[in-house]
Amino acid sequence: MNYKSLPRLLVPLKQVVIIILVAFFMNACRKTGSDPEAESMEPNAATAKEWYYGKFKKTTEWASSPLKGKKLPDWKNSITKEIGNLSFVEFPMLIGRKEVMIPSSWNLSLGDKKRITEATRVTATIIRNKAGKTDIRETYYIPTLAYLQKNRFDISHVSLLNADNDFSGQVVVRNWIGNVISIRKMKDGKITRTIKIGERTGTLTPQAQNAGGCVPEYECLFVFICMETVTGETITYSDCRWENTGEC
Repeated sequence: MNYKSLPRLLVPLKQVVIIILVAFFMNACRKTGSDPEAESMEPNAATAKEWYYGKFKKTTEWASSPLKGKKLPDWKNSITKEIGNLSFVEFPMLIGRKEVMIPSSWNLSLGDKKRITEATRVTATIIRNKAGKTDIRETYYIPTLAYLQKNRFDISHVSLLNADNDFSGQVVVRNWIGNVISIRKMKDGKITRTIKIGERTGTLTPQAQNAGGCVPEYECLFVFICMETVTGETITYSDCRWENTGEC
């Protein structure tokens, strides 16, 4: 359904927010079974943390992540939102390897790609519905250079759950294993385009650019990697480096 074609009065603001959040975190809450106690649990950092350690960490999905034990929600900082039948609790992610997808159409220098990769914000969002089904998603907030410069190279405030969200850039949602679920471009907090992922082509070549008489847009992969030291619920980083993988 194209919600843009509906009269504005037929789509209340609250419903618009639900549409946007469900669009970003589609396929959420399908894997984890119903918890009979979930309906009485308030959506907050404490209950999200309890679910993560008590249930999710025992699943094959948690164990299948290449970064298992090397990434963790920052439990001390959270944003909570409850809309309709869904609750969202978002945490900054403590993670030593960021895989950042930058569109070829941004036409950036390598230096600017490095700045964007380093500044990209990664969060963990725990989503629960009223039936008690719960899931977790990783969200990569990849800013445009203009947005990054406007915010003095610090986008730690950015969240889809913020009422005053003005983010411009690309939002990539992944599952815990790291598979991409959705990619959407945003400008001033509004979705402007949805990206469909095709097969990975490797190095971008002029021949590939001109195939079919058009210029497709490529998502090129850059990584920011740090050595990690895990102490309880704290992860510290050292010897960080930026890497251009050459994959698009």
